Amino acid sequence: MRIQFIFFSLLTFVSCISINNNNQQRIVNDQAIISKSGIITCFPEGTRTADHKIAHCEASAVSFYNNKLVFGNDKPLNPPFSPVFSIDYNSIGHTKKQKVTYHTQSHFTQPRKIEDITISFDEKYLFAITAFDYQKKEEFDTNGTLIYWRSNDFNKVNYMQIKATEGPTKDLRKYISDALGSPKYFKIEGLAIMPDNQFLIGVREQGNSYKDFNYTIKFISVSYGEKNAEIYLNDDFKIVYEFNDTKKFVNEEISLSSIEWDKFNNRLLLLTSFESKSGSIGAYLWTLNREDIIQGNAPQLVSHNSVPLKFNNKSEGLTIINKQNVFIINDDDRYVKPTQIDGFQYYKKANEAIYNIVQFKSSESQ
Repeated sequence: MRIQFIFFSLLTFVSCISINNNNQQRIVNDQAIISKSGIITCFPEGTRTADHKIAHCEASAVSFYNNKLVFGNDKPLNPPFSPVFSIDYNSIGHTKKQKVTYHTQSHFTQPRKIEDITISFDEKYLFAITAFDYQKKEEFDTNGTLIYWRSNDFNKVNYMQIKATEGPTKDLRKYISDALGSPKYFKIEGLAIMPDNQFLIGVREQGNSYKDFNYTIKFISVSYGEKNAEIYLNDDFKIVYEFNDTKKFVNEEISLSSIEWDKFNNRLLLLTSFESKSGSIGAYLWTLNREDIIQGNAPQLVSHNSVPLKFNNKSEGLTIINKQNVFIINDDDRYVKPTQIDGFQYYKKANEAIYNIVQFKSSESQ
């Protein structure tokens, strides 16, 4: 199995991960079901973009805190709407009664293609990262940034700064590129906060251009700190994990869509998706335990009744709800296919996105 692994750096990275098992009920790491599927309404039907085209909901990021789901749409929207919005979790099952709040602070509307959102262990801060898959040098790098804000204040959003040896900088693209060996092109689609003040940045694509690349599942780690109520990154970016041998587990050519550390079960969740030129789309869910990371093992593919748990849609973002449940948001781009919702085949509208709730089995049910 071809899994590249940098042992010395990763051993340091995971050495402070502790297993907290206060709850005696244990979940089964690789067995789950899709307990519910539904739709969210991202904005009113008929909403148009700045160039007067029909706006499409392409929700690609999600994070859960304080009984709310915070979403990131990877396409810009004009006020009073925003690519960053939140929905009360208790209203998520009632499509026409969902309580939506649009966050229109300028640092939410400036970034292009938000791909993942994560939250700190103490739920004090939220973080969002963009795709880094293009760059217009004549303007601010809106596609290559990491923003953060306090979870109780969506009106003050900051761009992440790197505390580099040669002085502070916001040029995150350079440090990610250097860690990857300076490729001409790469795309980011994962962000997770790990124990011991570490970020994981997930790489989905790498190559010569957006037309000439290889799919990948690769993690870059970087440490961070807090000073005077501001978060900063250190300059210790390094690749800590890479998994390439996916065809031993699934037939499709998959790549990374989202990552999140599950603090309830001390494991990393990975979401991978695929899309083909013929219009086939879907996704799979995986887990990486502490031992898997240390030894450089392949992740565990989540299954149901000994069959890989395969998602009907192109799953793009995940967040942990509690010890057993994971929320997944799907971005099918412009693909149109039916989804089974409440016993009926449903075709989503342009302003909607499909979600899934995944429930892991508990050891008591075995």
